Amino acid sequence: MKDAEDLQFEQANAAINKAVNKFVSEIELMFGRWQDVVAPSYIIENALWQLCTEVPKLADDGLKDIFEPETLKLLEAMDEYRDSDKSNPSLNGSSWIKIT
Repeated sequence: MKDAEDLQFEQANAAINKAVNKFVSEIELMFGRWQDVVAPSYIIENALWQLCTEVPKLADDGLKDIFEPETLKLLEAMDEYRDSDKSNPSLNGSSWIKIT
């Protein structure tokens, strides 16, 4: 039984790593797409803001009761970042315009 459980965790970890790597690759591809106007910092900050908006929603379905305290702190920090006035790149886009 232990081997089957270990295998499932290995498969889950591999799938998570694949998803994160795909996400990072997609973000990197965007860097040159709008290179005359949109700086990579804007793309990264917008992606972070989107993650801070979407990831905590995954934990809203009663999962917060089983997270480690450090994970809860991270989720709370993501909520705070998302809710801060300066965090939303779509509201502050001009500060990320690439100057050439």
